[in-house]
Amino acid sequence: MTVLVVGSKGNMGERYRVGLKWIGVKSVGVDIGTPIPKKSSYDRIIIATPTKTHMELLERYAEYGKPILIEKPIARTKGELH
Repeated sequence: MTVLVVGSKGNMGERYRVGLKWIGVKSVGVDIGTPIPKKSSYDRIIIATPTKTHMELLERYAEYGKPILIEKPIARTKGELH
């Protein structure tokens, strides 16, 4: 299994990658504005970016049909949820 960590250079993204490595799970890291790896190169996704980007990234990655974990909170207000 390989997990894509979006926001991998941030505080929480780094923590997720360390935790995944500790339990023996391979991870691939990307940050906002960097090319997204081929969807065949990972099985699951963690979104660990600033809250204001969560909904946009969820919509983008949901198209891939892979399980997604989003760092809390998913949005700052109810109005940001679509």
